[in-house]
Amino acid sequence: MSEPITVKLTHPIQGPGGNLVEELVFRRPVAEDFDGLTLTIGDTGMVIDFTQMRKLAGKVCGQTDVVMRKLDIADMGEVGKLVMGFIEAGQETGEKA
Repeated sequence: MSEPITVKLTHPIQGPGGNLVEELVFRRPVAEDFDGLTLTIGDTGMVIDFTQMRKLAGKVCGQTDVVMRKLDIADMGEVGKLVMGFIEAGQETGEKA
């Protein structure tokens, strides 16, 4: 994935100071962004708690949790797919030689 990646919100929200937030601009996460988060890898793949996903997304787009909590669920779904795409792109697949 090239960066930065912009997600246009289908349901813009009021940000701090009354500013309208119409898009979120994401950078690729680095290891430090995962500090304090718990990822679980099970039989069906990687699992991340919704609250942790929201906090991780906020870190990589530079928005506070106050803003991220206001996202419409459809927009949060798109954000979640994007963030999980960063994580899953780094997972190894196939057999080792």
